[in-house]
Parts: sequence; structure tokens; C-alpha cells
Amino acid sequence: MLYFTVFITAILQITAVNMISIGGIKPDFLLILTVFIAIKKDLIRAVCVAVLAGFLKDIFSTGAFINTLSFPAYAVLTGVLCRKFYFSPDALMSKLLIVFVVCAIDSAMQIFCFSNMVYPPSALALIIYVGLPGILYTSLASIPVFSVFKNYAT
Repeated sequence: MLYFTVFITAILQITAVNMISIGGIKPDFLLILTVFIAIKKDLIRAVCVAVLAGFLKDIFSTGAFINTLSFPAYAVLTGVLCRKFYFSPDALMSKLLIVFVVCAIDSAMQIFCFSNMVYPPSALALIIYVGLPGILYTSLASIPVFSVFKNYAT
């Protein structure tokens, strides 16, 4: 059932997310699902889901298999952050903070990996105009996703 959810989320990511994009910025539901599973399930299951989610994201985008490697790292990071520091899995602000941190790391990594164009814009411009809106939108989109999946991982 868990892997079926990843496939459904991947299908929604490539089809329905275009309808809710704002200025070409889309929330990353596969990353939200990876963080959710890392919060609610054990680390082994979270890493397996993260590999599948990253692989599906790379297949349906131009990720060059960066996500297949980075999503498991995000699952481990989420698991470590949730277990090392005080974290209430029911507190909305805790979940938003975790999603924000993971999205910020993902955005920084994507900018670092894909910003080697012929005439690249400044890194600050990429962070402000590309990274930050995506981070904020994905973080805010995680609120309804977490509420939908609240009872899923019991």
C-alpha cells in the first residue's frame, strides 16, 4: 500500500500539479511524501520509499538521477532530525520546519547541480527568484498533504 501511494503521488506530481502551479512554481509532493514517511515510519522503510520516489521523479523529469540519490539522504536527515531533537509528530510547526529545511537543502542542491550554464545568473538571484518561492510553496502545500495522510501511517 505504501509503494502504491508513491506511484499515485508520482502520477499526481506529473499531471495535476500543473493546475496548481503559481508562476511556474510547483510544490514537490514526492518530497513531502518522503518527509512524511520518514516522520511516521521507521528509517529503513523511509529510505526504500525515498529511493522509489526519487527514481520516479527522475524518470518523469530531467533530474539526471540526482533525486534517486538525494531523496534517501533527505529521509535519513528527516529521521535524524526528528529523533535527535525534540519533535512532536502532531505539531504543525514542527512538520513545517522539517519540510522547510529539507526543501531548502534540496533547492540548494538543485541550484548547485544545474546552474552551470554558459552565462549563469548569480547564485543569489537563483536562490531568491527560483529557490525560495519553491521552498515556501512546497512547505505550505505540505499542510493539506499531512492532514490527508494523518491517519495513514498508524
